[in-house]
Amino acid sequence: MDTYLTQFQNAQMKAILRPGSRVPFETFISDQCSEAESMFYLMKHKDPESLALKFVDYLNPSHKLDTCQEFSVALGGKCIAHTAKEQLSAYLVAPQWEKHHAALNALACIAKGCSKLVMFKNLKQPVNMALSCFQDPHPRVRLAACEAIQNLSTVYCPDYREQYHNQAVPALAATLDYSHPRVQASAALALWKFCECNKPETLKPYLDELVNKLLVLIQNSKLMVQEAALRALSRLSLSVKGHFWTYYDTVMPHLKAVLRNADLKSNHRLHGLALQCISFVGSAGGKEKFREDAEQVMEGIISLQGLYSKGGEPISLNLLRTCGNICTCLGRDFLPYTSEVMPFFIIQCAQLEPVSICLILCCYADKLEEDFYPWIPQEVTGSSRGNSILQKYSVRKTAVEAMYNLLYSAKLAVEKGIAQGGSESYFTKLSDDIILSLIEALHEEPMIEVCPFMLDRLNDCLQICGPLVNEGQLHRIVDEVKHVITESSNRNGKLKERAKSEDFDAEEDELLRGVKEQEDNIFVQLRRILKTLIKTFKAAFLPFFDELSSYLIPMWGKENTAQKRCTPIDIFASLVMECPEVTLKYCDVFLPLFLDASNDEHPTVRQRALYGLELYAEYGGAVFKHFVTEAVSRINVVIMHFRAREPENENVYYSAVFALGKICQFHWESIGSAQVIYA
Repeated sequence: MDTYLTQFQNAQMKAILRPGSRVPFETFISDQCSEAESMFYLMKHKDPESLALKFVDYLNPSHKLDTCQEFSVALGGKCIAHTAKEQLSAYLVAPQWEKHHAALNALACIAKGCSKLVMFKNLKQPVNMALSCFQDPHPRVRLAACEAIQNLSTVYCPDYREQYHNQAVPALAATLDYSHPRVQASAALALWKFCECNKPETLKPYLDELVNKLLVLIQNSKLMVQEAALRALSRLSLSVKGHFWTYYDTVMPHLKAVLRNADLKSNHRLHGLALQCISFVGSAGGKEKFREDAEQVMEGIISLQGLYSKGGEPISLNLLRTCGNICTCLGRDFLPYTSEVMPFFIIQCAQLEPVSICLILCCYADKLEEDFYPWIPQEVTGSSRGNSILQKYSVRKTAVEAMYNLLYSAKLAVEKGIAQGGSESYFTKLSDDIILSLIEALHEEPMIEVCPFMLDRLNDCLQICGPLVNEGQLHRIVDEVKHVITESSNRNGKLKERAKSEDFDAEEDELLRGVKEQEDNIFVQLRRILKTLIKTFKAAFLPFFDELSSYLIPMWGKENTAQKRCTPIDIFASLVMECPEVTLKYCDVFLPLFLDASNDEHPTVRQRALYGLELYAEYGGAVFKHFVTEAVSRINVVIMHFRAREPENENVYYSAVFALGKICQFHWESIGSAQVIYA
């Protein structure tokens, strides 16, 4: 560690104190930040305020911002935000435009590199810093102000957009009129980001001004300005949805004019962005209004496909995305175009980015449902391409969503009798491939936030084709469930160790809370999968349940989260409900756990446990009689609690009443009337 410090101090003296030789310092930081753990300790514990000050000073217009962002991450938000805000304020009132520019660059880096919790206690100061520079006489400062607003909008969504739209949007709108093309383009791109995920009601008051100014910019002679304006107009129409309907007749002729005037040989991207914008504006206008224009646009797209039949050109993807957007708007009315669109799409699949391919697949399969069936074999098996999309790209959320939609389309086609040829055998093969691909993708998925989504879609697929799952596949699924539980346990162990370390702070605590929420989501989806398998296979699933029981029982531990403790409760209860006779042998294990959890401190756990007691009372027969007295006693504790009727406990109270009712119904002879509290 001392070696790192010495190297850093030497580099700092040579690179920061002598502005003419900053590149070695930049290289040093970039190299050393790869040693994440060592640099993190170094930055946070060896004079961090001094380093933060140097960080701000280091930012002049010529420096690489990605390196500065790494530096910001290494220092930690709590350190750098506290130190930087005074320095930034001083730079913004300095006479030199270079210092204004440097301050805005620093603000952008801090926004990207630091936690939402601790960058500043509130967003007012950084927002005001950026907004104060929108009237700066130097165009590079205005450009940096737009970029800072864009970064704040991206990182601090949705708080920033909801709180500061009345300041940010007018400032960006005014900057659209500025005569400098790069500033205009940057303002349009910042507006594009600001509109993303915003509520329609937030943007509605600004629509007249923004639409009019963006229509002016898409006629600008500078290509960068036109492209940025088309992006902003696309996002604006997508964000406000139905509120954009009244602008349809004004906007659409301008967009068609861009298509007519764009030189396809030199302006591929502009042409593609115009097509996309038309499709988004059309969707905002609605099917009935867009229908006639959609026909013209589709005719143009189909004619363009002939020019790009070999694939690989930038415009090809834009053509496909536009078709997907138009399909989303038209729904089944898009069917007449599939015979022309799908062959082109299939050619492109081997050459274009997989995420976009899967997004378009999702759209077609979702909107066309069973009518998309004729194209499923070509999309999934892909024999002409050597590898299927599922084999190559089943590691991200978009591909997983595509798998589910394709499987659902095939199911509908088989059920409605419109699938031709060997439909049943093909559907069985399709379901086998998709389940296997999902399991493999889940096993290799490195991002914890993606795992719950994958598990959710795996469960959806199992609900579609569950009876077709064979014993070998069931083993694979159960093994993967065990793997997910084991990996979660390992991660939790590391998190607990990290929380005990001396340098653990509020910034890390915020990050850990987010990870714990994702872990809870994983267990919610795991129990949904297991309940689906139990419902599908009933008693035949018991051998697999026996394998899992050693993984499930430890989850009852009080040190676990409520969602994790609910997992075995739900699984055991599902077994009792679906195959009560054969699960009676587990009573000696399960019932004491249900009884113990019925008085758990967390209301969700109590409710699930009481539901389990209700099921055992109904299906447990003679085995349950031995537990009647204790069950009634614990249920009475819940019913008689002085806070039983408060909102957070209301569901628990009714579950207790239902459980008591089942005991009275099926085991009245085993209890005395004095034991029962009548609610």
